[in-house]
Amino acid sequence: MNVQIDGVGFANKGAELMLRAIVDRITQRYPDATLVWGKNSKKCGFQDISGLGIYQWFTLEKFMIPLHIIPRALKMDVGKYGLIYKGQVDVLLDAGGFQFGDHRVRKKDYPNKIDRYYGRFKGKKAKIFFLPQAFGPFKEGISLSVIRAVATHADLIFARDMVSYSSLTKALGESKKIQLFPDFTNLVPGKISKELEALVSGGICIIPNSKMVTHTDSTVGQNYVHFLKRVFVEVQSKGKRLFLLNHGGEGDYKICREIRDQVDSHIEVFSGLNALEVKGIIGASHLVISSRFHGASSALSQGVPCLVTSWSHKYPMLLKDYDIQGGVLDVRDGSTAIAEVMKYAEEPFNLKLRDHLAENSKKLKAKSEKMWDMVFEVIDRSKAG
Repeated sequence: MNVQIDGVGFANKGAELMLRAIVDRITQRYPDATLVWGKNSKKCGFQDISGLGIYQWFTLEKFMIPLHIIPRALKMDVGKYGLIYKGQVDVLLDAGGFQFGDHRVRKKDYPNKIDRYYGRFKGKKAKIFFLPQAFGPFKEGISLSVIRAVATHADLIFARDMVSYSSLTKALGESKKIQLFPDFTNLVPGKISKELEALVSGGICIIPNSKMVTHTDSTVGQNYVHFLKRVFVEVQSKGKRLFLLNHGGEGDYKICREIRDQVDSHIEVFSGLNALEVKGIIGASHLVISSRFHGASSALSQGVPCLVTSWSHKYPMLLKDYDIQGGVLDVRDGSTAIAEVMKYAEEPFNLKLRDHLAENSKKLKAKSEKMWDMVFEVIDRSKAG
């Protein structure tokens, strides 16, 4: 069975965490399955995916050399290069994050491209699943056409939050193929060395996101980095230890460097780690202030109190999943935000919140297990038929 994985990668640690979560589940359930690298937003190196046991399709079509005319004796053993010859896709798993909605500017022909892309798989009887992610809104004509094309070919579409679910049902109508389930990376454990744990344990972890500058209105975008600097200065002055964690790419790292260079050259900046190590750091923290969705999800799912800044509906919806009232910091109101940080950092409140998060995390992990059960039921039924 060939299982193609779309929409994930190594552009940020959230995308990598989703990739690892998929690989873990599929290899546990179907140890003989061949995992194949599919349509992804960013290219990756051979070492990145080969280490996870994922292959890339190999074809000579771009050289205008049909494979069937090459003598068998001359065909390469491409497996040792992390490649397999292009063939049948039996299952397509997409975890593309926030890829469908009015926020994505698309060309007029994009709906037809989407219809052709998924139609090729469905025409060969592949099962297509959109794993829990954010969707919508779909008010623009192009985005509405895109999601309708997606829904035509999908076997199951999992919305990650109620806003996304409502956007889907408003655009497509009520359907059994549209389901509501939480972020599925909550099942993936973090990893951390004793040396790294000693550096971060008990500290306040700040996770920046360049989208807070580029994807918000000017009053938020212009204040964001200054807001983080002020948090560092004022919270440090109250005797708390803070550090920075790069959960994204170069844009996020640039913000980390700016804060370190302008506030305190001794600030620890953790970068260049894999997604499991990043989640391990988050799990060892006393408090997390995250502008990255999966940074917040990794905190909450491990019972670590977390405050967020937000550029989309997915942040307050994530807090709602864990039954947290408030928790979204307004970067335009630094005094109130800092008071909230200090409240979350104080031991009695922090411990009480950890108990609350642990209880809700168990419930959400059970839902993620159920989501995978639904996927496996469709796959198994297809294999039996």
